Amino acid sequence: MLKILAACCVPTVGLLLDVCGVDLPVTPENGGLVTAIENVRSLRRRGELAAGQTVRLLLTAGRYRLSKPIVLTPSDSGLQIVGREFGETVIDGGRELTPFIVGADGIWETSVPKGLEFNQLWVGGRRAIRARTPNRGFFYMRDRDEEFPKRAFLARKEDVSSLVTLDADSLNRVLCAYWESWDMGYDTIKSLDLKNGRLVMRKGSMWNLFHWGSCPRYRLENFRAALDVPGEWFHDIKRGKLLYLPRLGETPETVSAVVPVIESLIVLRGDWLKGELVKNLVVRDISFEYAAYKPGIGAMEPGQAALSAESAAILADGAENVVFENVRVSHCGAIGVWFRRGCKDMLLAHALVEDLGCGGVYIGDTGWDKDRREHNTANVKVSDSIIRHGGRYNNGAVGVWIGHAHDCAIVHNEIADFYYTGVSAGWTWGYKETCNRNNKISFNHIRDIGQGRQSDMGGIYLLGDSRGTEVCNNWIHDVNGYLYSGSPAWGLYADEGSYGIVFSSNLVERCRTGVVHHHYGKENVCVNNIFAFFGDCGVRRSSEETHVSMRLENNIFWWTDTNAVVYGSSPEGLPTDNNVYWRTNGNVAGRLFGDMDFVDWQRSGNDLNGVVLDPQFVDAAHGDWRLRPTSPALIRGFVPFDWTEAGVLKTNAAWRAKAAERTAETFVDEKPPVAPRHLVEKADFDAEGLGIGPMLNVMDGLKPFHGVPGLAGTLSVTNRDVAEGCRALVFTEVEGLKASWQPHVFLPCLITGGVAVVRFACKFEKGASMAMELRDGVSKPGSQVTGVTVACRNGMFTAGNKNVCEVPPETWTGVELRLPLNGPEAGRWKCIVKVRGSESKSIVLEGWQNKDFAAITWLGFMSYGEIGTSWALDAFRLGKQNEMSQ
Repeated sequence: MLKILAACCVPTVGLLLDVCGVDLPVTPENGGLVTAIENVRSLRRRGELAAGQTVRLLLTAGRYRLSKPIVLTPSDSGLQIVGREFGETVIDGGRELTPFIVGADGIWETSVPKGLEFNQLWVGGRRAIRARTPNRGFFYMRDRDEEFPKRAFLARKEDVSSLVTLDADSLNRVLCAYWESWDMGYDTIKSLDLKNGRLVMRKGSMWNLFHWGSCPRYRLENFRAALDVPGEWFHDIKRGKLLYLPRLGETPETVSAVVPVIESLIVLRGDWLKGELVKNLVVRDISFEYAAYKPGIGAMEPGQAALSAESAAILADGAENVVFENVRVSHCGAIGVWFRRGCKDMLLAHALVEDLGCGGVYIGDTGWDKDRREHNTANVKVSDSIIRHGGRYNNGAVGVWIGHAHDCAIVHNEIADFYYTGVSAGWTWGYKETCNRNNKISFNHIRDIGQGRQSDMGGIYLLGDSRGTEVCNNWIHDVNGYLYSGSPAWGLYADEGSYGIVFSSNLVERCRTGVVHHHYGKENVCVNNIFAFFGDCGVRRSSEETHVSMRLENNIFWWTDTNAVVYGSSPEGLPTDNNVYWRTNGNVAGRLFGDMDFVDWQRSGNDLNGVVLDPQFVDAAHGDWRLRPTSPALIRGFVPFDWTEAGVLKTNAAWRAKAAERTAETFVDEKPPVAPRHLVEKADFDAEGLGIGPMLNVMDGLKPFHGVPGLAGTLSVTNRDVAEGCRALVFTEVEGLKASWQPHVFLPCLITGGVAVVRFACKFEKGASMAMELRDGVSKPGSQVTGVTVACRNGMFTAGNKNVCEVPPETWTGVELRLPLNGPEAGRWKCIVKVRGSESKSIVLEGWQNKDFAAITWLGFMSYGEIGTSWALDAFRLGKQNEMSQ
């Protein structure tokens, strides 16, 4: 049995402050805080204050309005900025506009000074919504644009018709918000061809817009015609007016409009490369309100964790021994707090960070200095804090993000109401060197994550070589991603190259897809956790490796969904033992354990001491996860833990009650996207260049992915002996691939109703193998249902695991799969195989597939076989029978 981490150790922050300091009272009048800081600097320059001596600026209650950030440099070391009781002293980066006037049409108006542009607004202290359409949910892109696949798409005419009356300047100010899998972006519109429904953005994404699905989502913002529901606003720049539709109960006399005008309210600016740091700083009992995100129209490039925001209300570079305690950071356009580059011994404690356009608390940066490791951000602690209500501008933001940083602690926090991920740690994909070590994520209550907006998320998300990192005693629940784009949502997510992480004594429940997703990694440990109410599966590993990826021991799996499996991948690389499994109906029979039943699971060497028995919770159905004394889990060494200790400290009842407040709206899943105007998908590769192309190229709509950046030779284009035209795609097995199914190509699509048809031609060297797989990600929300698989292994063609015929090597073979998706014949597939040059007729085989399979949303060709062997693909077609020529 693995050693249990009974309590996670967390780094401490040692402050070396002079207790004998100077107290200076400060009021909002007479220049306020800015003038007070300048006076302290003058005293230091004149020698009346020693360098680094503690000076306490005691701020009275009131609102301290800023016109520019407060920038503290190394010469300000030893400064303490202390307010009154929580919330009474406010540092304000906003600008209040003149009172509203009610127009004849019921729309309120107020004047906006010339040159003042903004993209977020608060009315009466509540975030208002920029005029948009649709008001709820999304529009769906109809089809890809071949000329500009990263920044243009075809839209339904009725979705963009409201833009047709706009002049060129107004059209260019319209924003297109678009969602990808785990991120989203904003871009301005360059042109619109209403006749063809073609919309072109100015910059676009790093991905092709259809890379993550057949029906990408988008929304249009910032034009007058979209101002149609209470709480929305529009800045009419030509008239210099702000237009606002009031919410119920609002009157012009009782609310005011505030726009943020500066991006950062307080900036710590040291030079960490020279060792000139801002040191020994304390900020206590202060509220920071109204920080902008890049004043202007507000375009934002997509990117993981919304890091393209690049701004925060509190921003620190080159700082050491700094405390922010009992502070409130709210009404932010971008990130709340960011301890970024060269920060050490930083503490954020008892903070309320809420109402955020992007993320909550960010630590470290996207780059690190491997040659001067002493300059990397380290020993940052976030504790006893409430971090919530984020991602309100960019849904891809994170509650707490740790980039390149080490020995940090995220402990005893309430992290809630974000649209992507609760805590994210690590910023290196794969097994490359990184400074991420010994980070502790413990005793956090993480809830209400995802809410149907983003996909491929986790309550806690880890990445890269993170040896020494511990994830323990967290309570994670209600993680719900967008259903129709990839793998929606997990509780614990160990992504690419996760290495050396211990997951211990966590309670993970009600996560849409499952509790643990291990993409690939090594030497991770998952021990003494309670995994409950999972949907699709308990644990999934999506890439096979030859080494041990994760050990799972002494965990309890307790679930109710009769369609859920425990392990959604093969046992190799995921050794298990001493686990307790129980489905509430008492029936754990069937292929729930890596496509095996429990007997075969044990025969494979797993869970030799594990059992299928009721773990005997006191009242799991009502959230009481205590174990009765006779629990079989206790007999096997499970160590009980108190999941209610997660979250802010219990020593302050009022603070605990504040954390329990619900800020998340009750979300309703979007209906499945309407199938786009269907075009037959074709791939003949005739337009591709010969040889090896970049990994992320899209070859006639098929997306290559071999999983090892820079590894050549796995996918190439040839003009020798093709099936049709002048090119074909060649798959080659080489050393170093992470998984047996690589290389592969895939196609996101959406085909519903009628008879679907897949056609392709293929030929094989001796020893080469392939499989063509179909998936349905919409018919059973939250799950991927696999349809019939067509394969060729060792010269034998199969369909639905039934032999069709033998095929000789180096011979083109035509394949056609017909699959009714509705009606009485739904699920009854027919596979037709014809070997070129064969005198015999086409060979036909029929069968039935999973009854839940009713649409095609993903198609993939996967390569198997001996190292050095190749096979070729050509003449690919996917469509409906009545649309495809015979």
